[in-house]
Amino acid sequence: MALSLDVFRLAARLGSLEGYLYERRDVEVSSLPNWVENIEREYRALPAAVQAEVRGELVQVLRNVARSMAGAVDDGNPALASTHRLLAELEQGG
Repeated sequence: MALSLDVFRLAARLGSLEGYLYERRDVEVSSLPNWVENIEREYRALPAAVQAEVRGELVQVLRNVARSMAGAVDDGNPALASTHRLLAELEQGG
């Protein structure tokens, strides 16, 4: 049961970030780094088999997050850099 909750929490956090950023320009920039860090931490805490199973979907949603975030923050924003780094790792199977 705990694994199901972990997957649910990751999905909820990721979905809420995607929704928060979607076509939005007035984001609370200070909250973004923690949001991205929590998503990465929750993903990394999943068993390897579950990570492999959800990776493709996670990559798709993170691409949407990165695209929306890029329209709402400066290029040098740490959360955007973290999102791009995580996305690159995941796209390479990490």
